[in-house]
Amino acid sequence: GKTSFLNAISFFIPPQARVVSIEDTREIQLMHENWLPSVSRESTGLGTDRTHGEITLFDLLKESFRQRPDYVIVGEVRGQEAFVLFQGMASGHPSFCTMHAEDVATMIRRLETPPINLSSSLVESIDVVCVMTQARVGNKIGRRLREIVEIINVRTRGFQSNTPFTWDPRNDRFFFKTD
Repeated sequence: GKTSFLNAISFFIPPQARVVSIEDTREIQLMHENWLPSVSRESTGLGTDRTHGEITLFDLLKESFRQRPDYVIVGEVRGQEAFVLFQGMASGHPSFCTMHAEDVATMIRRLETPPINLSSSLVESIDVVCVMTQARVGNKIGRRLREIVEIINVRTRGFQSNTPFTWDPRNDRFFFKTD
C-alpha cells in the first residue's frame, strides 16, 4: 500500500521537474520523462574488502543531490540514508519516502533513535505524514489511507500535529476537520 500510494501521488509532480528515486528493490514506477531511478546493490564479496562493489541507499542518496533533483523519492527509509534525505529536506528539496511505523508517534520515535538517530530539528523538516493501514472493507481486505497528519513542530520530548483528514472505516469515507 505504501509504494502504491507513493506512485499515485507522484502524478502531482510537475512534468518538467527532475525526479530522482532511490530504492533497494525497484518498485516505484513513475510516468515521468525526467526521472532518474537508482537501485542499491550488495557487494560482490571479492578481494579483502567484504564491501567491494556495494552501493548503499546512503551512497545513492548522497550522490543524487549532485544531479540537482527537483524531487527526491526514497523507497523505504531504514537507516543512515535518512540523515542525507532529511538534510536535503531541510535545505529545501521536496522529498517523499516510505517507512514502517504504526502511527506518527512511532515514526518520529524511530527517526530519533538508533539506527537512524536524527535530531528533532531535522525530523521537523517533515510537513505531512500519510498513514496507510490494512483494512477490511466489506468482504475484502485492502489498504486504506487511515489519516493525513500535518507536523507542526518536533521537540526532544514529543511533537505537535494537526490531523485534517481521518478515515472512517464504518462508512469507508474521510472526515475533513475544518479548523
